[in-house]
Amino acid sequence: MKRLAVSRARILFVVMPSFLAGLCQSNSSVAARFPAFNSDVFPAGSKRPIAVRDGIEMVRLADDEYFFGRSSKGRVAKFSPDGKKFVIVLQKGNLEKNSNEFSIYLFVAKDALRSPMPVLLARFSSSSNREGISNVKWLDDNETLVFLGENVGEVAQVYTVNIRTRRLTKQTSHSTPITAFNVTGDGRRLAFLAEPTQAMFVAGEEVRRNGMTITTQDLADIISGGQNEHTEEDQLFLQLDNELPRQIVLDDSLVGNVPSLSPDGRFVCVEVWVHEVPITWLEYSNEKIQPYVKEATFGRSHSRLRRFMLLDTASGALLPLLDAPLEIWSPGRLHWSKDGRSVIIQQTFLPLNVADRKELETRKTNVFDVQISLPNMDIEKLLTVDVPEEKVSVGLHVDLEEDVSTPPKIYASSDINGDKELLWDLNPQFSELNFGAVEIVRWKMPDGKDATGGLYLPPDYQSGKRYPLVIQTHGFIPERFSMDGRLEWSSAFAARALAARGIVVLQSSMFADSSPQEGPREMVRFETAIEYLEKRGLIDRNWVGISAFSRTVYEVGYALTHSGYRFAAAYLVDGIDGSYFSNIAKRLSSYDDVLLNGAAPFGEGLKLWLKSSPAFNLDKISTPLRLVALGQEGSVLGLWEWFVGLTYLGKPVELIDFPYASHILIKPWERRAAQQGLVDWFCFWLKNEEDPAPTKHDQYVRWRQLKAKQFHQVNK
Repeated sequence: MKRLAVSRARILFVVMPSFLAGLCQSNSSVAARFPAFNSDVFPAGSKRPIAVRDGIEMVRLADDEYFFGRSSKGRVAKFSPDGKKFVIVLQKGNLEKNSNEFSIYLFVAKDALRSPMPVLLARFSSSSNREGISNVKWLDDNETLVFLGENVGEVAQVYTVNIRTRRLTKQTSHSTPITAFNVTGDGRRLAFLAEPTQAMFVAGEEVRRNGMTITTQDLADIISGGQNEHTEEDQLFLQLDNELPRQIVLDDSLVGNVPSLSPDGRFVCVEVWVHEVPITWLEYSNEKIQPYVKEATFGRSHSRLRRFMLLDTASGALLPLLDAPLEIWSPGRLHWSKDGRSVIIQQTFLPLNVADRKELETRKTNVFDVQISLPNMDIEKLLTVDVPEEKVSVGLHVDLEEDVSTPPKIYASSDINGDKELLWDLNPQFSELNFGAVEIVRWKMPDGKDATGGLYLPPDYQSGKRYPLVIQTHGFIPERFSMDGRLEWSSAFAARALAARGIVVLQSSMFADSSPQEGPREMVRFETAIEYLEKRGLIDRNWVGISAFSRTVYEVGYALTHSGYRFAAAYLVDGIDGSYFSNIAKRLSSYDDVLLNGAAPFGEGLKLWLKSSPAFNLDKISTPLRLVALGQEGSVLGLWEWFVGLTYLGKPVELIDFPYASHILIKPWERRAAQQGLVDWFCFWLKNEEDPAPTKHDQYVRWRQLKAKQFHQVNK
């Protein structure tokens, strides 16, 4: 209750479902004068403007790696071991039910080029931030699928479905959601990760008498109740031959990736965050990993260094697979030999326990691909790695084809005769939408290197007319179609919905290196993009907005406080900001803040922060700001210095909190609220437009008050 009282005093609005449900309603008598707001009224036979809901309800491949930007190659169809059948998993948002629907469809490989009708095997609908269906695997019998499934009101469990009988069976009944699993080909051995039991801390007599000792807790944890009886990390369980699952206790924190089982089920490998970094790791001199090794000495509850742990189910031994960290930026990549007696790790450092000086120096600076024999743990360096390929049907390929302008469709093709057929148009409803053109653009940075981006143009774009511009950040993938601009990351992006409202959108590339040069370099990227588009006669540089998410909150914050160019509006969502308060509130767990500012914020180092940290330069901001916090892990605290500071300075700022959201928004109502809020915000500041929907009356009352503040700031 204390937090809510403070929230009201600081104009902190907690967005509730009752409010979200009406976001897309409109007043037809008024909206007729604002066609861009009204997606229901348009001439018969014509295409309608794109709305926020079109991106949310888009059907797409349900694959986590694909969602985070990896290629769809090899991820579309999951073939049975004999290659005769395959399944495809799809998902879409359901705005009416505020859920995400996931479906598994079965195909027979020999019929794939004959336009077959898919067979629905299972459908799950999730209302949480977890996937409804994930981690789909075939068993060796060629007729059983195993997957992680979750329905509304339930927690995720492991299921099987028989493709012949269509029988769906729940294989686990764990008390908390299972987050990942693996299973042997015969289905007899299962390893899974599960969320910890949520048990609220109850102060004991010792705490009531003598208080609580603060050690590694973040400020957000202390405010929300102090210590908890549970850890935040997932827990590992092993289930053998239909026995009850037993927990495997680890000293380190699980990264959360799928546990890896050897083919015979004897060994289990899991990737972990290392809690206590061995002192010998300080000797690694590789420039990428060195800052993170040093970070481990700054009082973190655990480091950001990872390694694999190996469990021998026969002996019960649990040991590091290698006494060395994985390469800092690469995902842990591990592959088993067919007999399960050796394992390959790609991109890992090697232990420094060698006598040969030349070899020692090589190991300090380089990563390797290695093969480790089991159980004797002998290490062999590899020049090349033969990664086992996914099961495929001989001569048949199932691929997702898309580009920046073409929505994804699934095709089947034959290596034998070259035939190719459309297997599935995932979004035929898109034929009703008025898509604007998307251009891949490049402009020069001062160092001579190219910056790239995707330029989303309004559907009725007219050459020679200058438009408002919104720069969206966090990278651009030219091979991918997106409604939002950066994949379907709805937290801070809504490219096509903005373009439908007459705003040009640039989805910009980025480069983050955790150095003091990152902020100045990315600021120049934004400035040169504006200059490039202005020279082309595309934009009006007086009406440019910018949206930041996660990492780019710092980069955009730096530009807002250090650039000579004044942005007309900005949107900052749930990210690091290089600020003193958020760094201290996280008990130095945000070591990136130290790297970005060039030193710790004390003594001589504080002088660097005063010069470069955006939050120490809020007085230089003249841009209206909307701040959006996501989740319950300190996101509000991360933006609090900005919100309070700008409010104190009398500058136009608003803070919105989605307390039950994930970092990348998943739930349809939250996606709609965030994206529609973003569209409304930029239309208000860049085009002086207001949506006439009655449900948005209070929103515009607040924003008109902010505009009055802005007028006062500019003219005082």
